[in-house]
Amino acid sequence: MSFRLSRLLAASALGLLSLGLAGCQAPTPSVTWFGNGSAADVGPKVFCELNSSLAFDCSQVDGPTASLTLHDTDPVQINIPAEVARAPWWLVISYADDAASYRTPLDTTGKTLSYTVVPTPGHQLKQIDLQVPTVTADTNGNPQWTPYQLWVLSIEPSAPTGADPATPTSAG
Repeated sequence: MSFRLSRLLAASALGLLSLGLAGCQAPTPSVTWFGNGSAADVGPKVFCELNSSLAFDCSQVDGPTASLTLHDTDPVQINIPAEVARAPWWLVISYADDAASYRTPLDTTGKTLSYTVVPTPGHQLKQIDLQVPTVTADTNGNPQWTPYQLWVLSIEPSAPTGADPATPTSAG
């Protein structure tokens, strides 16, 4: 093979490789939610990254929501991918009656790859959000936490523990 032909082939291969890589983007991470013997594995509802100008570049802004059907006593285990766990994150846990809803402390260890939410007794879980926040400025220039990556689990209530869904109840 001539020197000229090998240079042409090498340049063509390099060009094709760079075109292929330019069109490639790492897939967004999925979070797996487990509860009541079921699992839901979904990508983010919102997925943004900070660019060099400290502005958000969002590749996902209306993504999927995971869904599980749970009893009011069922815990939820969340498997957090390493690329998410390396960033500071928290969970926002909401209950159907809103009385017991709370946010977990910010996890900054970079090592928590699994978390279990045990429901507050007497309260039905409604939604759990896994949020990766960053500090932004509000309209007055004050610092505030703003989630720029978000995974959501929506919880459908199951029949109360011990209830037989086949047995109708009557109002007396």
